[in-house]
Order: sequence, then C-alpha cells, then structure tokens
Amino acid sequence: MTLSPLARDLRLKAERALTSARELQDHDPDGSVNRSYYAMFDIARAALLSAGVREDELPRTHSGLIVSKHVVRS
Repeated sequence: MTLSPLARDLRLKAERALTSARELQDHDPDGSVNRSYYAMFDIARAALLSAGVREDELPRTHSGLIVSKHVVRS
C-alpha cells in the first residue's frame, strides 16, 4: 500500500514520538505518557487517511479523533 505524503509524515512523527517515549520512561514517566499519547494520535490520523478519509475531513483535535465515525462505529 502506498501512503499519502501526509499519512507518511504522520507515521514518521508517531515513530519519533515513540522513540522519545521509550527514552523518557525511566526518568520522566509523565513525559513518556505524553509522547505515547501523541504517537497514538498521529498514527490514528494516518490510519484514517489510509482508510480513505480525505485530508480536509481528517480530525484535527483529540476530541475530534475520538468521536470520529470514519472507521469505528458504535
């Protein structure tokens, strides 16, 4: 599967955040959780793009992502 440029950028951003989270886990657990959360946020946005959501419909906030019904339905 070929990722869109934005999906690829979000995936790379998520990977960097996870690397930071691992580096912080022993001496800054709160920072590690923060970086992990942003990794989840960015990879979820990349997944929505890969599932066919248009860039202009992509949730831009954490709450928007949570209530997004593009992939998961109640």
